[in-house]
Amino acid sequence: ALRVAQRLAEPERAAGRCWRPGGRDDLEDLARRAGLRPDGSGRVACPFGYADLDSAVRGLVSTGLYDAAVRATDEEQVAKELAEALRPHVRPDGTVWMQNLFRYVVAMT
Repeated sequence: ALRVAQRLAEPERAAGRCWRPGGRDDLEDLARRAGLRPDGSGRVACPFGYADLDSAVRGLVSTGLYDAAVRATDEEQVAKELAEALRPHVRPDGTVWMQNLFRYVVAMT
């Protein structure tokens, strides 16, 4: 789903006006730049579940991660392509379920 945002926002990204997903070690680097000392990190499963495809599209667009894609195209195009990307995650009962793995870092002052 995030690849939709990245691809559609390419004109914004080329102009340096949009957020980019971080790399694997960016959390530790961010903590260091903030004057903190990383003391551990890990991963946690945090699945995203939505009642239906429309709810999933609205929920994901509302995060702000798709703002640059909307500026570069339009909201209708983003919603259409996001819905297409989410179709493999629609369960037989119509709910949308996406497995997600988030990284975290524990840091000390």
